Amino acid sequence: MQETKKKNTNAILKVMDHPKVKIIGHLDDSRYEVDYERVVKKAKEKNILLEINNSSLKPTTFRQGAWENLGVMN
Repeated sequence: MQETKKKNTNAILKVMDHPKVKIIGHLDDSRYEVDYERVVKKAKEKNILLEINNSSLKPTTFRQGAWENLGVMN
């Protein structure tokens, strides 16, 4: 796993340990890679919602790779 992807993933996983975290948004942007399998698994374990903004799915969005990342997150 790339070092940046690993750091991003570990940061998200650490945030999920805080008891007040109930939702995390905008993980669909490929410019900020994360290991979706690990994130989704922990979100499920902790009962944390993962929000996907539907504007990320527009053809003109500035977010990169949203469609591809959503396929991973299903």
